[in-house]
Amino acid sequence: MSLKESWQLAKQQRQQAVIERQQAVQHLLSDMKQARQLKAIALQSDLDTFVQTLKHQTAEFLSNTTAERVLITQHVEVLRSDVQSYLYELETQRQQRAKQLWQDLQASRAEREIEMQQRFNRLLDFRIELQHFHQTLHDYVWGTGTSPDTPKSSLPKSPTKSRSTRPPQSTQSVATVKPAPASKTTKKPAIEAVQTNTSTPADSEKAVYAFLHESQGARLTQIEAALNLNRFQAVDALRSLIKKGLVTQRDRVYLLQESV
Repeated sequence: MSLKESWQLAKQQRQQAVIERQQAVQHLLSDMKQARQLKAIALQSDLDTFVQTLKHQTAEFLSNTTAERVLITQHVEVLRSDVQSYLYELETQRQQRAKQLWQDLQASRAEREIEMQQRFNRLLDFRIELQHFHQTLHDYVWGTGTSPDTPKSSLPKSPTKSRSTRPPQSTQSVATVKPAPASKTTKKPAIEAVQTNTSTPADSEKAVYAFLHESQGARLTQIEAALNLNRFQAVDALRSLIKKGLVTQRDRVYLLQESV
């Protein structure tokens, strides 16, 4: 066999192999295309089924939501109606109570006015009777000598007793009242003595410290009475001594720090 024939034979074999490969590729592509189409059809079917299911669920949810919304709306309307009726009842009761209270107050005021008028009338009658009795008693004691109109038999004796006892009582009252101004005048020298003895806060502090040293502790009233100090002077002196650390306070009793 010549070289040319062998080359042509090899060429034919190569062409045949290429044709067979092309056919195999064509079959493979057709199979893949067919499989892809089947898969796409299946996916489309699943997608349609999912879409239908989703639409059905959405429609059912919307219907349930609408029903619940209607129920809620009805409940709100009923509740609003109940609240309005309750508020109306409260307002009616309040007006009735206010009206009843006003009527009670008016009735009570009228009763009090009637009662006060009756009391004033009784007081007026009593005053008239008292004036008449006073005039009759005055005429009996100092004037004509007629007996008073009261039915008591002991009444004429009482004026004579009062007549004999009134002058001593008046003299005693005058005697007891007169020393009152003297007591006021006697307080002035004590105040002046306090002001002269304790003219400065330092003198007050020294006097309070010496008194506490002698008495080994005292209350505020005792310090005021013993040193003739007023409340302000005593409190200022004690506060200054406490700040200086010389005096301490225990149970309202002021003591020197040394003795503590």
